[in-house]
Amino acid sequence: MSYRLIDKLFSGINKTETNYKFCDVDTVRNLTVIHYGRKHFRPILFDPISNINFNKPYGGLWTSPIDSNYGWIDWNKDYKWVFCEPSVSFKLKFTDDAKILVIDSAEDLKGLPTYKFTPKLFKTKEYLDFRALSRMCDALWLTEKGMRETKSSHPISFEGWDCETVLIMNKKCCYQLKY
Repeated sequence: MSYRLIDKLFSGINKTETNYKFCDVDTVRNLTVIHYGRKHFRPILFDPISNINFNKPYGGLWTSPIDSNYGWIDWNKDYKWVFCEPSVSFKLKFTDDAKILVIDSAEDLKGLPTYKFTPKLFKTKEYLDFRALSRMCDALWLTEKGMRETKSSHPISFEGWDCETVLIMNKKCCYQLKY
């Protein structure tokens, strides 16, 4: 199914954003996230969000809250997958008007935009439409509790999101903290 057709299908939905859980202004102001692998936030390297028939999108900027109980650095220590060096990282804050969608439970997935994909010889899978989400919010925050509750939820799951994550989908909603 083409993205234009998907966009057209979602444009007719009478879903209001009031049903979704967004961070309040104080939470947005106090949230600091960290990205490992570079020392500086370079918006020019930011790829727009696109769907890839998987439960993660292509693009955006993957971060974890600095005060997370189980963030990216913790997962990497446990699984020795990638070396996360704090000296090769940067911290971001959000603008006051940033819209951060919070997934803190399986219940929070209800009503979010989805699309279906049927690979040859396999059953149809349903995925979050991250492209549509990127038009309604600047970032998606999968909390530690949300990660546990949605890891194997059905039909939508966050399997493979291995730690508390803030996926930034709009490069203009944040700025790098100066050291």
